[in-house]
Amino acid sequence: MKLKVLELFSGIGGFHFALKSTGIPYDDLIAMDINTVANEVYKSNFNPSSLKQRSIDSLSIAELDKYKPNLIWMSPPCQPFTRQGLQKDDEDSRSKAFLHLLNIIPNLVSLPEIIMLENVKGFEVSRCRSALKDCLISKGYRIQEFLLSPLQFGIPNSRLRYFFIAKLEDFNFETKSSIWETIPDCMSDYLVHLQYKGLPDQVVIKPDTKNHRDELMYTTRCKPICEFLEENVDLTKFGLEENRFKLFGAMDMRKRESKNTCCFTKRYSQYIDGTGSLLVEGDLAEEEFNYLRSRQDFTDDKSIELIRRLQIRFFTPREVANLMCFPSSFTFEETITTQQMYRLLGNSLNVHVVSILIRLALL
Repeated sequence: MKLKVLELFSGIGGFHFALKSTGIPYDDLIAMDINTVANEVYKSNFNPSSLKQRSIDSLSIAELDKYKPNLIWMSPPCQPFTRQGLQKDDEDSRSKAFLHLLNIIPNLVSLPEIIMLENVKGFEVSRCRSALKDCLISKGYRIQEFLLSPLQFGIPNSRLRYFFIAKLEDFNFETKSSIWETIPDCMSDYLVHLQYKGLPDQVVIKPDTKNHRDELMYTTRCKPICEFLEENVDLTKFGLEENRFKLFGAMDMRKRESKNTCCFTKRYSQYIDGTGSLLVEGDLAEEEFNYLRSRQDFTDDKSIELIRRLQIRFFTPREVANLMCFPSSFTFEETITTQQMYRLLGNSLNVHVVSILIRLALL
């Protein structure tokens, strides 16, 4: 198949990087997004002419029929489905462009052979997901859904995401009506390049617990964080400010030898709780750690001094990009602020996980 790809809600180009990393040739790729800051980053990493800055809900049937993509990728806004949000689903204005696509795709003269989607956990129980399935099944598509985390691939970052693949042809693996929570065995040949000390990056042990992506089930097979870190990070820029030491009890802190980090969100560094892990560069004696563990208030002089000695810092945008498997060639424009970098990465995807799914879809 000669690929003509349409990358919708393209962001900073995570899917494009994933496609390139597969080595699968493609004839043409057009990306579309309305976000001007994300588009600046996209254009600095790819051919600017491949990107169209526009609102996706203005796409017409005639335009899609003229382009005739045989693979459509979409990462629609996740806010209507997140646990932290209002979960307004299809009633959220940010779902408008996605629902517009569901109205026009069935009316195309030439249907895309493959349609893929990525979103947060929560999309799988949404009305939008039901509409997507009904729309494509009615046009003869076979579908398979996934819930996957980078931890399953040896990457020390917890980022559980929903993935959807629809094909007009049969899949080359046994599908099931429920959501896959592992990668089919037919992909084993492509699950080798992130091996660490002989351990495969696909986790095959499925625990009995319902929340089977608990970090304890995966991190023994993950690379240590230190393999994703930059050298000589400026603590004056990325170190935790002392006026935030009082939030010590809410911090998720990791050391260089740790094998997991929490999901980095678009609010990383703006807020502490629930936005991503922090890195501990210093060390304390056990009794000193115990002192901090026993505290609820961290504003006393001793607590402040101990926290200061821990040398807690934020992961840099480059380190977050590394954990999301963006290649070393990936860059931000100098005009992009650090906070904008975190925001863009928080809205993006794990390149390696998506590259595996692209291969799976094209088998």
